[in-house]
Amino acid sequence: MLGQPFKPALTHLESRAVPAAGITLTNGVLRLEGDAGNNRIFIVQDSSNANNLVAILEQGTTITRRTFAKSNVQSIQVLGMGGHDTIVNELGLAAT
Repeated sequence: MLGQPFKPALTHLESRAVPAAGITLTNGVLRLEGDAGNNRIFIVQDSSNANNLVAILEQGTTITRRTFAKSNVQSIQVLGMGGHDTIVNELGLAAT
């Protein structure tokens, strides 16, 4: 069978953003997002600096801890996602 020889080629696909669990501060919104597991999420006062807060996300054996100046946080969003999550907000800032 004669014809054109096979020429493998790659097709470029659009980029895909997959949101990941984590802690972010964007435009004054502190966002803590868990995953499908049994997460533990804490927003607490920084014990060494009264001007800071500490956001903690525990996902199994992985612990993410980030410190932020309270003056940079205007609101807090907490998304536990799936699982049986524990969410603790020890600050006077309202969280949604």
